[in-house]
Amino acid sequence: MVLRLHPDGETYFDEWCRRRSTSSEDIRLVADVLEAYAAQDGWQKNYRNHQDLSDPAVVIVEPRAGLFVHVLKWTGEEENEFSLIDIASTDLPGSEEN
Repeated sequence: MVLRLHPDGETYFDEWCRRRSTSSEDIRLVADVLEAYAAQDGWQKNYRNHQDLSDPAVVIVEPRAGLFVHVLKWTGEEENEFSLIDIASTDLPGSEEN
């Protein structure tokens, strides 16, 4: 089953891209994670990932060391959707969670 990115997740990604436009590689990596997650096509094997201990519905995917993509799998009526809820980068000088 192919999942659809919820409009709130699309908005979050667009805003993040505008703030991080100097890092086209990170933008591409996050877009690749979202595409793979939507397709449900082996993303677990292709990326380091783990479940958020504070919220079992959230999966944290690491497309590269220090870049973390937080994905929320919707349940109930929206079971064919997922959302992007956070992108954090911890490896850049002076960077904070975004």
